[in-house]
Amino acid sequence: HKKARELGRRLEALAEAVPEGTPAAEIGWRDARDPNPPACDLILTSPPYPSTYDYLRLQHLRHVWFGDDVPYNAEIGARQDWRQASRRALQQWHQDSAAWMKAVSKNLAPGGHILVVIGDGITPSSYIDTSRPTEESAKAAGLESVARASVEREDHARDTRRWEHAFAFRKPVHPTS
Repeated sequence: HKKARELGRRLEALAEAVPEGTPAAEIGWRDARDPNPPACDLILTSPPYPSTYDYLRLQHLRHVWFGDDVPYNAEIGARQDWRQASRRALQQWHQDSAAWMKAVSKNLAPGGHILVVIGDGITPSSYIDTSRPTEESAKAAGLESVARASVEREDHARDTRRWEHAFAFRKPVHPTS
């Protein structure tokens, strides 16, 4: 109840802060690995942290409310996959990361930006670096790195610390060949 009220207050404050004459944003959602995403100027995303949650299970009620039919085996970096075969899960996570970055970059308008927030994953035996694969996927998709920042944060659920990263990538106005 308190979170819903807080969200309402923040949405009202945001609406009041938008300058007069600002065109309405068109906001949409879809699977980021879709090979034919709609054209856009900005993508703001926090892709699943590998081996951290089973996001689809956490989002089950939202899927029921919105009538989504999302297969559980379509999740990127699901924790359950790492329990079954960690080497295969890491390989799949790298492939999915490259696929979604390529797909969203494809229809990003020239000069458009992709902002990514992602944290390192944690398995019982190791940490999973997400910074290098994210940067490599962006570069392979033809994007330029604009900025990045990393911070070590408490992970209270696991009584440890984990690195989280924020990236800004830009699609060149004139692609290099």
